Amino acid sequence: MRSKRGAQGRFSSLYGTSTLRLELDFPYPGGPRYERLVFDRDGQLIVPLNEWYRLMHGIGAHRTRDTYLAVLRPWCGFLAERGYQWNARPEAVREYTRLFLIEAGCALRAGRLDGWFIQPTNHSPISTSGLHLLIAALRSFYSVMRRGVFDPEDQRFHPLYAYDNPMYSLVLLAWRAEHRKWIRNTGAPDHAGIRSESRADSARQPVGFFQVKRQPLEPPVARDGEGTRLAILAGVRYMIDHAAPRESVILRMLLESGARVSEVLALTAGGLRRAQNPTIGIDITTLVRNKGDHAESKAIWCSAETREQLRRYIARERSQLDPEGRRHVEDLEDRAPIFLSRRRRQLGYSGFGTIFKRLLRNAQRAFCICHNRFGGSAHAAHHHAAHHPPPAHHIPGQEGAGAFLDAGRTRATAGGAGGRPRLAQRRDAQDV
Repeated sequence: MRSKRGAQGRFSSLYGTSTLRLELDFPYPGGPRYERLVFDRDGQLIVPLNEWYRLMHGIGAHRTRDTYLAVLRPWCGFLAERGYQWNARPEAVREYTRLFLIEAGCALRAGRLDGWFIQPTNHSPISTSGLHLLIAALRSFYSVMRRGVFDPEDQRFHPLYAYDNPMYSLVLLAWRAEHRKWIRNTGAPDHAGIRSESRADSARQPVGFFQVKRQPLEPPVARDGEGTRLAILAGVRYMIDHAAPRESVILRMLLESGARVSEVLALTAGGLRRAQNPTIGIDITTLVRNKGDHAESKAIWCSAETREQLRRYIARERSQLDPEGRRHVEDLEDRAPIFLSRRRRQLGYSGFGTIFKRLLRNAQRAFCICHNRFGGSAHAAHHHAAHHPPPAHHIPGQEGAGAFLDAGRTRATAGGAGGRPRLAQRRDAQDV
């Protein structure tokens, strides 16, 4: 929940909450360790939010926890500013949340059975996807606080919230349970054709007390235009050619496989070794951990040139950062990260983002690519590979992605080594 734009076009928070990240060497007097502390406008600790963030450690993806924290901060700031209690009865918590949404400029309509339908307006500083995120974060918050803290002495959990999760409607939960009793062949898969209702329709049964009003229109995925596609391809290729071996391999994997940045950065030696198992039966480069999963089960493919560059990086640059100087994947344990930072641990998302921005600025100067044409983040490479796969004749096992990258650079430039890119000439013509 944010107000007008501040310095450099950034939003400023409405309720004045702030965070403090604690370093690993922070001297602790004992007790549980907190990675980050959240404060309200008056500088007082928001205790329930700090406890939730600590208890969420190891549950789901790390970035999901940080994203939920970002949307829970204004909600907790609203409660602190009004003097409302987060651990009140479910009816009170729902009313506090309703008032919070009204103050945020959202339109609410009562449901037919129970709960409220929410819809953003032109005056609300939160989008439809942001409302979905807020509701998911509130459900996670009360689910974690309802489970509580495990006490090793009496071997049980002590709940921090004494009531049922207020973000779920008991009426709708009971209605869904009764509805599923009448589904014929409920255990059959969809492809069997004997289940009276598809699993997707069953999963759409609403159970939340607050629901975002759905739009009936579901337009197809919008693809980038030809100019934007060539700009992304040429820019990433330029960064690959001018990056260090570690960043070059990461960018090539992003562009060739379509994997997320977090998935590539979390690549482990075990994922590389398991991908070489002949029983798999397909040619893949590695197995990575998909977003939200706890196991490395997502297979990605890269070209032979990228695999060779990855092997050289492990043998040269990575071995210099490895505590034992290991040069081969076979010598590493399964959980050992492939891409190491200067601190000899896994390269983080923020660390790679800093390097990517520096490479992006150089590419923008070389190709005169504006920020709007190239999304300004490493996600643009993932988006390009996911929505614009290589041509049909570039398939795994052939000269695919490497030639595809070179072709993108050739089509985006105008001839020899000293020639300026066509995109730059087109951009200059538009500016004139």
